[in-house]
This record gives sequence, structure tokens and C-alpha cells, in this order.
Amino acid sequence: MWRTQPLTLDATVAADTSNDGPVAPPPRPGQRRNWWFSPSVRPQPGVPPSQDPVEALSGWATDGSDMPDLAAHLVLRADLEAWVRNGRVGQPAPGRRYRLLTVTDHLVELPDDRSHPHADLLVSVDSVLVRREALPTAQRWSGTQPLDGHALDVSITDAIFLGEWPAAPAYLANCVPDFRPRTWQETAGTDAIGLGVPAVAMAERYCWEGSTYDCSLPATLNIYLLGAAAAALFPGIRQSDGIGRAADGTLVHLDPFPAPDDDGTLLIDEALLAEALTREGLVLLQIIQQSKRVFAGSGDYRFAGETLSTRLIGTVGDETFCDISRQRILPPRLAR
Repeated sequence: MWRTQPLTLDATVAADTSNDGPVAPPPRPGQRRNWWFSPSVRPQPGVPPSQDPVEALSGWATDGSDMPDLAAHLVLRADLEAWVRNGRVGQPAPGRRYRLLTVTDHLVELPDDRSHPHADLLVSVDSVLVRREALPTAQRWSGTQPLDGHALDVSITDAIFLGEWPAAPAYLANCVPDFRPRTWQETAGTDAIGLGVPAVAMAERYCWEGSTYDCSLPATLNIYLLGAAAAALFPGIRQSDGIGRAADGTLVHLDPFPAPDDDGTLLIDEALLAEALTREGLVLLQIIQQSKRVFAGSGDYRFAGETLSTRLIGTVGDETFCDISRQRILPPRLAR
């Protein structure tokens, strides 16, 4: 595991070559890597041998009645302190409640050869901060226009060192009110995401280009951290080994699987977050998006249709303030 060193006046972070390499240990044989998000993965829908596969899968892609309910997967209980002490191996024992702030996954088994027609169920979870008084407006979101994925997928690369998160000048210099605000108050009067209310993404990806800047890493290293505005809810927060800790050392959040060429998530202590949200008059709004789609195969440009589902769940701790769903079905275009 890498470790960051305290900042100095001259540079950013002193190199520590004794801890190069991936952060998380590889999964053991038979171990599911993402224990933090484990809804059932479905098999590929059946296609009659005599039927055109794109036409057959079109019915599946435009059927919005069987979308999985992912709300129960937004919270998990884990003793993350003990898990970290034990080397992040296996699945943590039950413990405190943590909220899953971001994840992307496929919930249909994808074939090894993807050049032929096949189905896909792509799901994602994003989390934003909104003012509690703005929730009624957000609940009126029609769902006819997609949310801005760019505003939800906040990332920062090797323009800074990890040790500069969250308050060093080099990190804060990358903050802009309409994309990466320093505080949630800076979002007043904006609608970057498309909900009709000011909102700021809670999580951001720190990306270190291993193949370009660090030959000890085989690919880009992704580490999820709180964005600047979310981190500002916890005065004195610092990170060590990619773990956000409060000024007293309490674990606030962590990415359970920061590793090259992989995506983890961000887990945050629900009670600590609820305390900060209540103090600031904010709500955690979690956005679950699902897409049932079909890849027609190489050289086939037909569109089999698509079902797009979005669910907005607003919470503070274990109290739910809103839970709405919107669905759009895009009709197929099957003419060759």
C-alpha cells in the first residue's frame, strides 16, 4: 500500500517507494470482489434459435416491469476499522452503518465474445447534496431529460498529489463553482445536474496514470474520495492510504478497492454524515439509474430499444424524506 507524507512548503508529497503497488489485495479464489454491492446478476435472456436475436431481445429491452430494487443495497453494516487493520482481506464483519455513495455495475452476465448480439443491464448509483427546502422541487423532476452524467462523474488526475486532498492550495485551485465547488453554498442559483435545484456531487475519482507517470502501476489507479464541498462538512478531515479520517482519527469514509484498472466505491459513515447534514440543513439525494439495452453486434446498426429508469432517494441517516421513480422507454428501430 502507498502512503502519503505530510505536505511541505516546497513540494507536494515526498516519495515513498517502499509502498508502491496496488492498494487493495487481490480477491482470493471464489471470493466476490465487490462485497459492498452484491445484487443478483442475471443470466442472458433466452433467444429462440429460429428468431433474429436483436428482434428477440428487443422485447426484453423495452420491458420495464422487472427492474431490480437496489434501495436495500445503499446501506451496509461493516466493521471497517478492523477490516483495514487486518489488511483489507475478505469481507468485513458487521459493524457500523455505511452509505454507498457511488458505484457502476452490470447486472446481466456479459458474454466473453461481445461481438454478437447480447443484452446488458447497466446500473449506477450517484450521490449529491441538496438543501432540504429544495427537495419538493427536485421531486417534480419529470425524468423526460437525462441527468448530466458529466456533472456526476467528477474526477481529478495527477494535476495534484493525493496528499494535497482536501485543502492544499494545489487541490483547491482545481475547484470551480459550477463543477467542483469548494462548499455547497457555492452552488446557489445553479442546476449543473439537471434536477431543477442546486446540487453537488459527493464523490470524486482521484486518478493516477500509472502507465504514464508511475511504472510501478500497470494501469490507471482510481481512488474515490469526497469532493471538496462534501469534505468541507467534516472540518479537519485528512486522508491516509485513501481513508478519510476526522481530526480525532475516526474513520469517515474509504474506498474498499482502490486498485489499478478497476473501480471501487466510496463508503461513508452514515451517522457522521447525518450529523453534518442536519447541521447544514442538507439532504443526501441518491440517484439510482438503470439501463436495459441490447448490443446488436459488429456491423449491425439496428436499435433494439431501451428502458431507462431513475430513482431519487433523499435521506438523512435512516430517515427517508423522498423516494420517487421515473422511467422512459425508447422504442426500437429494427429496420435494416
